[in-house]
Amino acid sequence: MRRMLLIAGAASLFGIGCASSSHEMREAQEHQYKADRAAAEGDYHRAAREQDKAAAERREAVERQQLEQ
Repeated sequence: MRRMLLIAGAASLFGIGCASSSHEMREAQEHQYKADRAAAEGDYHRAAREQDKAAAERREAVERQQLEQ
């Protein structure tokens, strides 16, 4: 579980550096926070769902940035 959280943290840092859309990044950070809280409480299914939502928001932010260039 710890490795998953470390990977998620690294992915969120990568997403912050790549995305210019602050809205998508705020949403991704919120989902990441919810995933971390759920994992800390032992609710791994909810953590996985929130992690997926965070990844989707990061992808959207990157796509938006690429369209702006």
